[in-house]
Amino acid sequence: MALEEFCQHPAITIRPDQTIREACQLMREHNVGCLLVTEADGRLSGVLTNRDIALRVTGEGRDPQRTHVQERMTPTPVRIPVGACKHVNDERSCTDDRNPP
Repeated sequence: MALEEFCQHPAITIRPDQTIREACQLMREHNVGCLLVTEADGRLSGVLTNRDIALRVTGEGRDPQRTHVQERMTPTPVRIPVGACKHVNDERSCTDDRNPP
């Protein structure tokens, strides 16, 4: 199975200056557990997951209405271009053409 088959829906994005509460509302609205954090020019600057919120906001007693995404996001995530992986095997790991599933 090609990686492109897993990428059927557009990513949901949020700006770094938005609040964690806004992030939670977006996650709920779109039924996702992860948001891509993008700058005004569309450049990826981080990723925010529901786990980040649980551990880095709720777990630390921070106020989601006053905490901004940029304070709790994971910065500079590793990106894999869609064409980099040709196959995704049953264990959901990536392989290239030299080592097909």
